[in-house]
Amino acid sequence: MVSSPKMVTSLFILNLILFVFALGATIRAGRKNARKAHYRWVASTLFLLVGAIFQAERIGHEWEFEEIPKKVHLAVALSALSSFPLVAWSGFRLARGGSRRMHQRLVFLFVSLVLVAVLTALWMFIGGEPIA
Repeated sequence: MVSSPKMVTSLFILNLILFVFALGATIRAGRKNARKAHYRWVASTLFLLVGAIFQAERIGHEWEFEEIPKKVHLAVALSALSSFPLVAWSGFRLARGGSRRMHQRLVFLFVSLVLVAVLTALWMFIGGEPIA
């Protein structure tokens, strides 16, 4: 088991980079109507997102954060995660003749919330301090 804080942080950063790559590949496959590839990338993206959440939680226990940035970040991150089922639902609907525009809007919402969650995490860490 990895226990070094530097190792955990390095793996977290690598995981975030892979998540961004997978998210981009998911969007690209969806735009090309490459349904099978899109589904595989969706699964990979979700797996990497869950991994990033668990890693961030572990790192977060080693830091003390200001209350407002922490609350804002958690609210945005929870909103991003909560929006994913809507994206999946609209994708299943699209596969059965549903609205492409609705799916695109929900994907945009999800990606926007993920971006804001990353930015609020940076804000949170800027004001945070490692626990000694």
